[in-house]
Amino acid sequence: MKKIILVRHATAVAKDPDKDDFNRSLRKKGRKEARAMAEWYRRVAELPDLFVSSPANRAIETALLFAKEFGYPKKRIVLEEAIYGGFEPSELLSFMKTLDDDYHSVMVFGHDPLFSEFAQFIAKGFEDYLPKCSIFGVTTNRRNWSTIKRGDGRLEIFEYPAGLHQRLDLVKAVRNEMMDRIEKGILTVLEEFGIAGNDDDRMKIRRTGAKLAKSFAARAALDNRGPDAKRPTKKVQSTEKTK
Repeated sequence: MKKIILVRHATAVAKDPDKDDFNRSLRKKGRKEARAMAEWYRRVAELPDLFVSSPANRAIETALLFAKEFGYPKKRIVLEEAIYGGFEPSELLSFMKTLDDDYHSVMVFGHDPLFSEFAQFIAKGFEDYLPKCSIFGVTTNRRNWSTIKRGDGRLEIFEYPAGLHQRLDLVKAVRNEMMDRIEKGILTVLEEFGIAGNDDDRMKIRRTGAKLAKSFAARAALDNRGPDAKRPTKKVQSTEKTK
């Protein structure tokens, strides 16, 4: 099984007609996005075997922040010039076909429109675009990189900064509700047995409920943002320049 993870670069400084687009760096907001997304990925998924990045500043800076969080040696980051505006989706797949089969997973850092187009190319039925600093991961049943084909990808991860914030808010709300219900449930049981809980009892119950709720809420929200979560809308980007 082979796994492909795309990471679109985080928010960069605005384009300046008097400066080279290639050298644009991340904003403070972008660095914060990259750290948050890398920390989240490290907690919920298996770390990749190989980093590949566009050599553009904003992409390699994003890759370096992920590498620091993962403990991945920055000297092992492979730079591929064609990721910066040169590849078409089929050509990016052709590049991946050349990877050594000793690598089971690759994390690629780059740009749109290529990444959104490739996501739709590799994962059948996927129609969203990839926001900045989003993480898109698919798995395939192929044993060799050279045999991967269009549509082989099975969507495994799709997360982005705004969605991550919604997820964390959801976890907090679920945790608080669970904590209240656990506390009320225990107090109800005590009352049924004729035990009047004092302030010390209530504090112990509260602490126990908080620990249980923290564990269960994280598990309950791990793979769900909730029915009201905002998702990126479908966006045609094939005519746009690398971003």
